[in-house]
Amino acid sequence: MITPDGKQVVFISDRAGSYDLWVMPIDGGPPRRLTYHAAAEVPTGFTADGKHVLFFTNRNMGWNRAGTYDVWRIPLAGGTPVQLTTTGGRDATTPDDGTTLYFVDGASDAKVQEYKGSANDRLYRQVAGYAPEHMLMFDGNSREPSVSKDGKRLRFTREVDGSFELFVCDTEKGTCEQLTRLGDDGASNVCYSADESTAVFVWKFYLHALDLKTPGAKPRLIKVEIREDSRGETMIDRTFTNGVERASLSRDGKTVLFTLGGDIWIMDANGGSARQLTADQWHNQNPQLSPDGRTISFYSDRSGNADIWLMDVDGRTCASSPRTRPTISFSPGAPTARRLFSPAPAAATRTSGCRRLAPPTPFN
Repeated sequence: MITPDGKQVVFISDRAGSYDLWVMPIDGGPPRRLTYHAAAEVPTGFTADGKHVLFFTNRNMGWNRAGTYDVWRIPLAGGTPVQLTTTGGRDATTPDDGTTLYFVDGASDAKVQEYKGSANDRLYRQVAGYAPEHMLMFDGNSREPSVSKDGKRLRFTREVDGSFELFVCDTEKGTCEQLTRLGDDGASNVCYSADESTAVFVWKFYLHALDLKTPGAKPRLIKVEIREDSRGETMIDRTFTNGVERASLSRDGKTVLFTLGGDIWIMDANGGSARQLTADQWHNQNPQLSPDGRTISFYSDRSGNADIWLMDVDGRTCASSPRTRPTISFSPGAPTARRLFSPAPAAATRTSGCRRLAPPTPFN
């Protein structure tokens, strides 16, 4: 929720272990924790002077009040929370410092449409020192109250034929006016502009705005451009005009392997885009493609020595045979490239999930 002065954002987070209230600058910056309790807390509004946050929580849930929420208030600057309701309540709004409080109480299931009964969500008004008063006596669900700055108008949603529509009520006369006829489950997550001229809400999974000053106005779809921190994989296109080394051609003349910037690349012999097979900090050189086109041999210092390594043509599974800058090639007499020859033998070992080979030993 944005603070009335538009400078900060109040939100809930479990970064400290439980769902507490936090506040941070609207332009970004380190968040500051407001509440410290194991029970979850949900902010719903601010006092008229913008110095306190209203929230609801079940932190005082006792053995005889299972699942009951109550409304609390805490200074935006930090401090001790103060409980405002004791008989249950949530989604509170106030035109003052919380002395006059409008809120919802009830145990209805949001998934059940057109429920009418003792568990309905109902609107209440509480004045400090007096018991909460059930408002409007509507036989159905009423939710998301928001009182005007002067305390004379109460806006809320009411379920009509399975759709939550916007209403406005005169708090002194008790008369109500229906503002929308949306259908399709109606409005949810309703909020209002600071000058009370516009309502913004979710309808049919999209954000909409409604001009409250123009009679008969229709909801307007809001186009949203989202800026976020998360990033997916980035594809980078680069053009090289030099630096290619150790190029080799496959036996059928269709594929070219080469080294560029210490990595192994592969491309079609007729030209086009090259595909990078290695992308690490090691120095990889002298790639050769096996006669069957499935395996690439090359040497690399990834194990600390300049060893022979094998990998699939897609750049995955690898195996190595330790040597010092060897000359490597596939045996012409082995069309399936089952043997790899090198100047001197070495013991077979395994490192990092790769198989080291001692030529002339089959490598698969």
